[in-house]
Amino acid sequence: MNQSAPEASPEQFIGIAMNITDRKRAEDVVNARLRIASADHKKSSKELMQMALDEIEAQTDSAIGFYHFLLEDQETLALQAWSTNTLRNMCTAEGEGSHYPISLAGVWVDCVKIRRPVIHNDYDSLTHRKGMPPGHAPVMRELVVPILRNERVVAIIGVGNKSTEYNDADIDIISHLGDFFYEITERRRAEEMNEASLREKETLLKEIHHRVKNNLQIISSLLSLQSGYIEDEKMEGIFRECQDRIMAMASVHALLYKSQNFAEINFGEYVRETASHLFRSYKTSPAAISLAVHSENVMLPIHTAIPCGLIINELVTNALKYAFPGVGKGEIKVEMNRTENDVRLLFEDNGIGFPAEVDFSKMETLGLKLVHLLVKQLDGSIEQDTNNGTRYVIMFKTETPQEK
Repeated sequence: MNQSAPEASPEQFIGIAMNITDRKRAEDVVNARLRIASADHKKSSKELMQMALDEIEAQTDSAIGFYHFLLEDQETLALQAWSTNTLRNMCTAEGEGSHYPISLAGVWVDCVKIRRPVIHNDYDSLTHRKGMPPGHAPVMRELVVPILRNERVVAIIGVGNKSTEYNDADIDIISHLGDFFYEITERRRAEEMNEASLREKETLLKEIHHRVKNNLQIISSLLSLQSGYIEDEKMEGIFRECQDRIMAMASVHALLYKSQNFAEINFGEYVRETASHLFRSYKTSPAAISLAVHSENVMLPIHTAIPCGLIINELVTNALKYAFPGVGKGEIKVEMNRTENDVRLLFEDNGIGFPAEVDFSKMETLGLKLVHLLVKQLDGSIEQDTNNGTRYVIMFKTETPQEK
């Protein structure tokens, strides 16, 4: 007898259903954070705010997005930013940067009062709504989330007009992105405030140098006018030397005003400018007495530049007055170089020099007295060589007494 084949048992399938919506949402949030972070130092705080709102708006399928700060008094909103779509298509109302009392705001600030997110999925049904400002698009539904730090509301982020109702998933998106977004924009705003403060101080410092230079030039001009009434040639010379010293100080402030660095001047540029003024003052032709300046682009701070400038003024003046009597040609040479701890200033001319029996350190002329006083102010030393003209070597520390 033939046995019939066993009946085939039905095949069995095991299915595992997975909800990938949460995972996809989390990935989208992470990617949005990465995009915002990558733009951190490329955009201004305003641009970052708008970019973050655009991300939040896209993640929640909204048509409106706004971001405002709450001030320390917890009663005043600083209207700050709106999403691109809000500004382009939904709202023409002005208000950026203005302050807005919470007491005058509508239902969108309920989140501040209760310190947690609020959802209004049927905006028209709210009896305590206050309406929209002129130019604002109609609102069908909205979600507003407060950002808290140290148990204080510091900002609010809102979205509106989603095609479906807002829910807890939308709150999670805004909360995660909002917290991150707040840290990024706060840091960027702090940087911008510091940069603005620095620019303001630089502008003020520049204006101070400009005014000091102008005032010194006015004093010099007054001396020049007064000297026109002096008949005594010696007194007229004293007035002119006073003018030249004032202009030597004014030149420092003029160079600081013109430079991008308001703390230091290029010493070589200063020497050329000061010498040019002295050549004009003593009616000396550069073709007759040449000037060679080698400074290796040494930069001097103002508290060092002014005494150094006055030293150069006195030495160049002394050379133009006494070093080349009746000589058709001559040369003045100025060098400055910096070592690790010292600055070396060399001044020399190929004029007639001092008589061998004269001790220049004990000379009674005001100019050389000033040179010694200024070198002492720099806590430096000075040496003189009168062979083949006059040569001064001045050494001083880069850290001057005012810095110690």
